[in-house]
Amino acid sequence: TSVTIPASVTTVGETIFRHCSSLTVIEVDAGNANYSAEDGVLFNKDKTTFVSFGGGKSGSYAVPDTVTFINDSSFESCDTLTSLTIPASVTSIGYVALGGCDGLTSIAVSSENAQYTSENGVLFNRIKRH
Repeated sequence: TSVTIPASVTTVGETIFRHCSSLTVIEVDAGNANYSAEDGVLFNKDKTTFVSFGGGKSGSYAVPDTVTFINDSSFESCDTLTSLTIPASVTSIGYVALGGCDGLTSIAVSSENAQYTSENGVLFNRIKRH
């Protein structure tokens, strides 16, 4: 249900907590030079990369506005996540970042986001096709 990443950990895999359906809290030792945690969620140290969301966390989640990149598989198999808010700061969302989120019914994207948008709770990129 919880994990603490010690100061000695320098790197974690992209899919580190994928399919951890009971994980609700991720903590990071304050002395870790590469990672941090906020509200039980794993980020890189300066919180610009969203690394992993515990698969057992439920309800709504708003990505902090410091995040520019949502890592590959970061929300994968988070069955009890129901809604997600993506801020204007996010410029890239990794491969299968939201794969297997069976309970996810709504995604809201800041209207100021230049890369992504949402309509009726569905995520779209803003690429114009000619």
